[in-house]
Amino acid sequence: VDNPDMVVTQNGSIYVTWKDTRNNGSIYFDKSTDRGNTFKNTDILVSGGGKTTNSAPSIAADPNNPSKVYITWAHSKTDSLCFSEEYGLYFSKSLDSGNTWSQKMLIKEQNGCVSQDIFDPDIAVAPNGNIYIAWADTEQDQIEIARSTDGGQSFAHLSPIEPFNQSNKENLITPDIEVTGDGKIHIMYADRSITQNDKASIVHKVSSDSGNTFTSPSILDNDFSVDKASFNP
Repeated sequence: VDNPDMVVTQNGSIYVTWKDTRNNGSIYFDKSTDRGNTFKNTDILVSGGGKTTNSAPSIAADPNNPSKVYITWAHSKTDSLCFSEEYGLYFSKSLDSGNTWSQKMLIKEQNGCVSQDIFDPDIAVAPNGNIYIAWADTEQDQIEIARSTDGGQSFAHLSPIEPFNQSNKENLITPDIEVTGDGKIHIMYADRSITQNDKASIVHKVSSDSGNTFTSPSILDNDFSVDKASFNP
């Protein structure tokens, strides 16, 4: 068992997802409807692993309709054996509080199957029902964002977030995306381009127009007088 994530809804339900070693890295779901006192006896399979592996699931629920639950995860195969399936970032949704799940949808295809380049997906839902997914693309050295305005039926890719220092391109990693009650999108991530010593700093940006544009980056840990690195905001 690895990579757990959870969301607490307005009605007090708790939804949990994780990567499980059953069936070679499957994504499972469980829930509590009594504020965490008990959980379901049978874990619900969202997506099986099979010959490949799923990892790093992230879960969110519609703030105005907690029966709508969404999960995203990375799906990869990182050796020389390429099977007949697409690797990359996937998404599934439930409209009945997690009892059943849709067929998985490919959001972003990985660049080949030998080297994984999609990491750390995170998902959030706005008050108007828009769904946002952010992830690290280590092939392009950027944070990518996809948005759905139709409840997860389709996704559009927004402009990616580039490194702070374009002359020192390094990986942007571990994004965390959230939407506040006023609809503003906040994203934080670790940026390894700011210093010349491969140390990461935490950066924060805000969008007030549904992710079409973001503010200039704010560096939250800008004390470079000590030898340190920051990750996993």
